[in-house]
Amino acid sequence: MTDRELLESAARAAGYTTDHKWNAERLLLDPPVMALVAYRDGELVSTGWNPLENDGDAFRLGIKFRVFGTDEFLRFLGVAYLECAGQDETAMWRRAIVLTVAAIGEKVK
Repeated sequence: MTDRELLESAARAAGYTTDHKWNAERLLLDPPVMALVAYRDGELVSTGWNPLENDGDAFRLGIKFRVFGTDEFLRFLGVAYLECAGQDETAMWRRAIVLTVAAIGEKVK
């Protein structure tokens, strides 16, 4: 799964709509912009939602889904540790949160 697919799955789990035309246009930029324009119930949530890069977005997801300490989160924390080797430590935590919530999003497709 690409980072963009991870973000879209996590957004779906969080109840966000991400079908805004800017999201498709941002992928065509060089370099592509991963942050999403996100809506919930027709209301704009963010024009730059990206819990893979934003600590606040990631933390809010983690709290909303109560992922911290769950078996699934701990498993994804190990995966994130390997994927984020050489990056700053917060990248690992953000990725583990997004991987966990994206897995939830995949179940609600």
